[in-house]
Amino acid sequence: MNCSLNPHCEWNAPVDMFLDDELLTNTYSKWLFGPDNSGNIFNWTNEYISFIAQEFGKYHLITADGSVYCQDNPLEQERITFPLLRKQVDLSLPLLRDNGTLIMKMYTWFREDTQTLLYHLFDSFAEVHVAKPSCSRPGNSEVYLLCAGYRLNGQLIEINNRYTTYRTIDFSPRLPERL
Repeated sequence: MNCSLNPHCEWNAPVDMFLDDELLTNTYSKWLFGPDNSGNIFNWTNEYISFIAQEFGKYHLITADGSVYCQDNPLEQERITFPLLRKQVDLSLPLLRDNGTLIMKMYTWFREDTQTLLYHLFDSFAEVHVAKPSCSRPGNSEVYLLCAGYRLNGQLIEINNRYTTYRTIDFSPRLPERL
């Protein structure tokens, strides 16, 4: 199954979506556009996610490579894209099978909310790797998280309950107190 903004939905701005609908037209039955048919995952409810899991089952692999146009404001890319990253994680985890894999596009992780989201992924998966695609420009901060070995058990419920209480996770290298 695939999801994307629906190019046939009049409420979606052309700049926000993939306009070549040949792929979509030939595979329409394999696409999910949500309860309002827009494809906007911000409109997806927990009930809709439960419907997907019941109707289609859970998935071994989910890719989440959505993004938001930030070229006019590159210094704010992390802040602008964070709500989408968070929503992609919130939708993906309930749809993954035990030991499943999530591949997700990210940019930087300087902000506390992004670090908290990363920590949540580290707690939810046995392995988390960061990969820079070879076709990505060196100056672009685009990377992919490869999250393997989803932990679908009671431990995850506790992690989800703590999700909003995490604070700063310091990913910076530790300098010695004395030189």
